[in-house]
Amino acid sequence: MDKATSAGLAAVARIAKTLILEGVYGPLYELFDVDDQFDVAVNVAAGSSLFHIVVDTDQTATRVLDALNKEKAGRVTFMPLNRLNPKPATYPEANDAIPMIEKLSFDPKFTKAFEQVFGRALICKTLEIAATYSRSYNLNGITLQGDQVDRKGALTGGYHDTRHSRLQSVKSIKSFNVKYQTATERCQTVKTEISSLDQRITGLLNKIQLIDVQRKLLLDKRETLALEFRSLTKDEAMLKESIDMKEKAYHNLAADLTILQAQLVALEEELKSEMAPALSAAEHRLLSDLVTRSDNLKERLSVLATERSKVIWQ
Repeated sequence: MDKATSAGLAAVARIAKTLILEGVYGPLYELFDVDDQFDVAVNVAAGSSLFHIVVDTDQTATRVLDALNKEKAGRVTFMPLNRLNPKPATYPEANDAIPMIEKLSFDPKFTKAFEQVFGRALICKTLEIAATYSRSYNLNGITLQGDQVDRKGALTGGYHDTRHSRLQSVKSIKSFNVKYQTATERCQTVKTEISSLDQRITGLLNKIQLIDVQRKLLLDKRETLALEFRSLTKDEAMLKESIDMKEKAYHNLAADLTILQAQLVALEEELKSEMAPALSAAEHRLLSDLVTRSDNLKERLSVLATERSKVIWQ
């Protein structure tokens, strides 16, 4: 395949995609599969036709050609399916020859294109058999080694370097294209995964920042609570000391109250007792003192009761 053809094939693919032409099916070599043992024979039979572009109609071919001419993007040969009309071939019913087209796997809608290129190709065991069937059936007989006798009588043969086989190159291209497509898809998947991981990392970093802020707030709150705890502990100690003092005062007041109540009872009992009709002056003074003391005790008792109440409720 020369540079002009190579450039033209690449341009056709690009133009078909740009113009959204569904009727451009691609070069013939992309449209079939064949077992490796028939590569040489198929390569010889097809020749440069392997690189012909199969399209649905001549209108499609014209549109692509116009674009090629505008871009000056190379030269290609088209095979419009609506224009192809290959003549049917008759094959010998023999064990030493096989119609080549039967060894090709392709979509039936491309039958005309493959009949046009391979319809008169016959794979033969030997060159002699190829020569025989070529004359009698008007076919091109080809051996697996690539030696050929065409129906016009020309005989072509010699060594074929399989390393430079068009079909092998095409298969390599297909294989690399599949690998490239797989690698591209994997790359896209990895990019998506990386993007997802980046989003997760960003989310985790934001969460870490939020947790760090919360941690600082908790530390500040902890310090405040620690100060408050120390203050409350100090207040508690002071309250316990105050309670102890008030309990002591309460017990003292309770003891005084008990004594005063006993004195009061005694005085009240003494007041209830009958007085002698006639008291001496000294006895009258003593009675007056006792009444005064009783009043004072009652007043003192009232004050103690009030203080006791305060001590209990403080």
